[in-house]
Amino acid sequence: MSTGQPRLRIVLDAITVALCLFLLSWIFFLDTVFATYREDWVALGVAVVYPVLDLVVLMTVADTAFAYLTAGDQYDTGNLVDNVWAASLATFAAAALLSRRSPAPTKPAVSVPSTSSLWLPYVPLLLAGTLGPLVIMSGLERLIVPVVVVAVCARQMVPAWENRRLLAAAADQALRDPLTGLANRTLFHDRLAHAMMLRSRDDRSVTVVSLDLDDFKLVNDSLGHPAADSLLVHVGHRLTESVRPGDTAARAGGDEFALLLEGSADDSCLIAQQVAEAFNEPFVVEARRC
Repeated sequence: MSTGQPRLRIVLDAITVALCLFLLSWIFFLDTVFATYREDWVALGVAVVYPVLDLVVLMTVADTAFAYLTAGDQYDTGNLVDNVWAASLATFAAAALLSRRSPAPTKPAVSVPSTSSLWLPYVPLLLAGTLGPLVIMSGLERLIVPVVVVAVCARQMVPAWENRRLLAAAADQALRDPLTGLANRTLFHDRLAHAMMLRSRDDRSVTVVSLDLDDFKLVNDSLGHPAADSLLVHVGHRLTESVRPGDTAARAGGDEFALLLEGSADDSCLIAQQVAEAFNEPFVVEARRC
């Protein structure tokens, strides 16, 4: 997927949210402001454009309330609106600090949209499409329009959830060895980097076990590739059954495997011993013991 498509989606979501918030503001507040300043276009422009051009929802709410209170000659210094302004500025500052502290995320092989990105853009549309008609309409349409809006949003959400499931499955497959189902080299290195980060912060023990199969080339040459692949699959199953749910078993390539064990060193030693004991039992491939 090109970078232009996600950016276009973000722009369209932002336009949808902005227009829906403006519609709600107009229905509940700005219509009164327009009626008050309709003879003075300069004052009207300042009062209406000021909240519309804000970048944050909190500041938009504060400026809209300020315009509404000013139009009704009800604003005084120290109003609750001033606290909302301060909260919006604090939000800006917190966002800047968090963006500097947050480490750069590892770029996944397949980008999966977050759950909030699926439903959050539709919230303003649902509010505008359900609350707006109840206020400005009087006939049967004030009930039909909200139902239509809810149905349209639900229709959009269903394929979005389905696509997210497909992308999540594709992302998981991209980080798995297609033959054994174990983690591939990319996923193993990603989890190892995360484990080392936790180790530096929490002083947690991290153990890496590397192993390969003796005489695997002999099996491959004498029994053929299908038998060798079957042996690798059996090895993967045996490794999965020997490690804990939180451990990572990976196929590094060929007949090479790796284990990432987190926890106390003693527990990791016990797991490594279990893996070694699991390989004491011969493998049966095509009715032959390997």
